[in-house]
Amino acid sequence: MKATFRLPKTPKGWLFLFLIVLNVVLGCWPVILLFNTETIVFGIPFLMFWTYLIVFSTTLTMWLSTKMGVY
Repeated sequence: MKATFRLPKTPKGWLFLFLIVLNVVLGCWPVILLFNTETIVFGIPFLMFWTYLIVFSTTLTMWLSTKMGVY
């Protein structure tokens, strides 16, 4: 079976591709170094708070793309 890469065909598809790539970039190590401070947010270190934001935003993006019919 030949493996191929499919690009999105609709504006919604491009939007969600951008949001997924943005989540990956914001969760990568060079960006994480910016948030590795001793600041406390909601009783937890800022880096842990940032990790929660990345997990929830990724889950929300995937859930919205499924609900909106973008595959």
